[in-house]
Amino acid sequence: MNKYKFLTAYTISSIGDWLYKLALPILLYQQTKSAMAMSIAYALTFLPFVIITPFGGVLADRLKRQKILIYGDLIATLFTGILALILTFALHSLWL
Repeated sequence: MNKYKFLTAYTISSIGDWLYKLALPILLYQQTKSAMAMSIAYALTFLPFVIITPFGGVLADRLKRQKILIYGDLIATLFTGILALILTFALHSLWL
């Protein structure tokens, strides 16, 4: 795999991840007008790293890294799409 393609894909993915981490708490604040809910949402965006990181090294050693990256981005895209559908159809519930 061309290292420049990989670097470009990683950069685009990282930018998207950070924009999502910024946009989600802002969206929650717009819905609830609660700074506490916004700060909790922002803190929770880092929870997957805390939970998955200990297992990530083991998986990276046993599986192909390219497949891990692709499947990880596909899962993130799926959850972002679900969030977009929820917001589109006005199913504004705080737990979602």
